[in-house]
Amino acid sequence: IEVQYGGGSALFGSGAIGGTIHLNNKPEFNKGIQAGVSTSYGSFERWHQTLDLKISRKKIVSSLKLYNYSAENNFPFINTALPGNPEVRQRNARVEQQGLLFENYFKIKQNQQLDLRLWLQDNFRQVPPSMLGYSSIATLENRFTRIAGQWKRAGRKATLFVRSAYFNEFLPYSDSLINIHANSHFQSSITEVESNIYLTNNQLLNIGINNTYNLANSDGYENTPTQNRTALFASYKLQNQPGSWKGVACIRQEAIKKSLMPVMPSIGVEGSVVKGVKVKANISRNYRVPTFNDLYWRPGGNPDLKPESEWSEELSVIVNKPIKNTIHDFGLTFFNSNVNNRILWLPYSGYWTPRNIQAIWSRGLECQLKSSLKVGQVRVELSMLYNYVVSTNEKASSINDNSLKKQLIYVPIYSGQGVLALYYRKLYLNYIHNYVGNRFTSTDNTAYIEAYQLGHITLSQNFSYTKFRFNLHVKVNNLWNESYQVVLWQAMPLRNYQAGISVYFNQ
Repeated sequence: IEVQYGGGSALFGSGAIGGTIHLNNKPEFNKGIQAGVSTSYGSFERWHQTLDLKISRKKIVSSLKLYNYSAENNFPFINTALPGNPEVRQRNARVEQQGLLFENYFKIKQNQQLDLRLWLQDNFRQVPPSMLGYSSIATLENRFTRIAGQWKRAGRKATLFVRSAYFNEFLPYSDSLINIHANSHFQSSITEVESNIYLTNNQLLNIGINNTYNLANSDGYENTPTQNRTALFASYKLQNQPGSWKGVACIRQEAIKKSLMPVMPSIGVEGSVVKGVKVKANISRNYRVPTFNDLYWRPGGNPDLKPESEWSEELSVIVNKPIKNTIHDFGLTFFNSNVNNRILWLPYSGYWTPRNIQAIWSRGLECQLKSSLKVGQVRVELSMLYNYVVSTNEKASSINDNSLKKQLIYVPIYSGQGVLALYYRKLYLNYIHNYVGNRFTSTDNTAYIEAYQLGHITLSQNFSYTKFRFNLHVKVNNLWNESYQVVLWQAMPLRNYQAGISVYFNQ
């Protein structure tokens, strides 16, 4: 799992405004037979089991992963919405999840590889009531099938990728109390051709074309909407020499239903100023097209919505300073983004409808500190993260709009995290402390959810026996028994526990 921060619409298209998450499993050939099984049990009848089987030969890798998760989530909590703040138990909050991931990698030739993947998953969850005391028997399911394939041919001067994927997703929702039984069915097909061309030893050109077709069938839509998106993208990377300055320029042009989107460019540079000090800077234009619900939901959908558009800039300074047995990394990032045509749902003639109303200005800084110290066989690592974010509405939706120049709801101005980890031989101790500041729940900033702090601690022990490796772990969540809310009047559990064992085999 890799998180790419910052706007990425130039390469990845709609929705990559704040960042992108990449899920990549990289095969290792000729590693023999591997197997793993794990199970854990925690508070509120929380069970988690996984099984992993892999056959790795010279020209083929085949992997099967099975997983199952269930939890009653009937945790006790302090209900601050009721008189006397009584301790009550959560209701109608059961969660179930089962799935499998089947992957196959074939070396057709020395320079050619074929990858085939199948991902099946079935999610079921009950929708719990709020802390205000309302009853709920609502349920929501999410069943999906995802099939993906890739052919890769690596040459001396260029590498070619051909990818294709099909997604099929069902979302049944049921609430007998208000007599709602709704079904939604979504299908997507994605085809992409991409090539990396090595112009010289320090110059790389990336070009590609992507086509994405979406189809939806929902009880909330009058018809069966479709969307066809075709995009051309390219990037050019120049690196002076290894460990020195490098720059990347990207551009994307996308057409949706025969209408051209604005050109999406981005440019970034990275390099060392002096020994141990690195600077990063980038600027990008990003966008997000309206969802099917925004366009077609009945009643209220607005087919005339424009895509959200954003310009974002970042500047980072990273300092690396080794001192005797310690290593210190310090990073400071300044960021700024301006979003126009922000889509906002507003009440209109008895129902809600989306409009291009808001202009959002987000700016702030992120500060990171990492230190590592080794004394004998003990290694201590400390990392800290601090965020300061001001995100305000810069455009009034009406004459009496009190949200102008006010912080967006649920966006904390202050937040941070600290992680302390200790390693001794095969013993591992980890403590995480999170802080989330006040978050406004009204657009005029008159109501808010109070700040909270959470601590989590994990103790883990590894050991081996012949060809088997074992891992035992114990975890305490919400160590300080904090009563808190992430979303207004939605309960969160107090202190809870989890323990598990994993067994790995390699032949």
